[in-house]
Amino acid sequence: MRFLLIKLILLIIFLIATGCSGGEASEDPSLPNINREESNSNSINLKLMVDSGFRIDKDQSFDIDLENWGDVRFIPGATEINGRFKLRAYLLDVDGNIVYEFPEYYGNEISQLESITAVSFVDVDGDGLKDIVIISEYTTGVGESRVIPFPVAGIYYQRGTEFITIPEIDEKIYFEVKNVDVATVVNFARQYFEVQNRVDDIDSKADDLDDNKKINDFIMKYADSVEYRDEEPHRDAESFKSLIDQFGIYSITYFIDERDRNVVLHLYSDEIRDDLVLANSKKVGITITSLPIESEMILHSSDYLNNISFDVDWRSNDEEFVESKLHEIVETCKKIIMTNNEDIPQVFVLKDNYFAFTISGIAPEPYLDFTGDWIIFERMDGEYKLRAIMKFT
Repeated sequence: MRFLLIKLILLIIFLIATGCSGGEASEDPSLPNINREESNSNSINLKLMVDSGFRIDKDQSFDIDLENWGDVRFIPGATEINGRFKLRAYLLDVDGNIVYEFPEYYGNEISQLESITAVSFVDVDGDGLKDIVIISEYTTGVGESRVIPFPVAGIYYQRGTEFITIPEIDEKIYFEVKNVDVATVVNFARQYFEVQNRVDDIDSKADDLDDNKKINDFIMKYADSVEYRDEEPHRDAESFKSLIDQFGIYSITYFIDERDRNVVLHLYSDEIRDDLVLANSKKVGITITSLPIESEMILHSSDYLNNISFDVDWRSNDEEFVESKLHEIVETCKKIIMTNNEDIPQVFVLKDNYFAFTISGIAPEPYLDFTGDWIIFERMDGEYKLRAIMKFT
């Protein structure tokens, strides 16, 4: 009985001792929500990193076979710099040695890292190599919303034995809020690369086409019909009319914000006023104005563009039908400009010998404003004739 009593007392003492002997220390609540991994790695480099304050996110660390690296372990985490936590990431070899440090993460330029919510290994840019997508949460640390987390995504693209970032894509993903999940990030980035691939295929100077001089002369003649002399517009109506054939021309004014009623007007050359205000007794359309056109322009041509059509018979005199197609016409213009969304003078070669000259652009989300000037012209028997002048405002 005495022996059992002694065993019971010793057991109670042991339980008390183990319960009070300090288990794992709790995390500092002021630090980001990333788990601290024990500093027991066989890698001296990693151990030094951890001992110096690098906090490994165990939940987002993965073993992965990368094409140009073989079997490695991807280790993301956080390091405190100037009072703010920044995302850092490394590759470890099979022996646990750090073999690669990733470039600066996009979100580090914004604010304070709170957590890493997703990591995915996927070929984003279509080169057959796995890229790395990271989604994280950051807080501003200032103002009323200082502790409200918001998502930030960054993509590392595998290039040989290194990874690169493309800040332009990361920035678009952030400002257009395409960072809610990996699928959204990847789809958005892939669309970017699809557009860029089209541009790479199509960009050429105007002298790459046999009739480039005629295209250039046609646009310059249009520009010269309204030029400024002594800060006053000088309009050459006869020169402008010579750009129009027997089918006439459309004047289209489209108000993006719907503040006014859109105007579709068809005129023949003998109906055009000397002041180059496109109008008749019922409607007032576009006033032909000077455009900042350069003597040498970029001309875009590709299989993609060559299959784009407005699905409108520009040779017809049917204002009602064209007005019914306004939305489709605007969307077609957006499709064209997105192959090279720069607000510069440029010409696009379209389907069925139609061309579009424009100075326009689409603003990024959330605004998505689409404004600018468009000239649609057609090649017939080696000559170029105006079909429509459009102003999106």
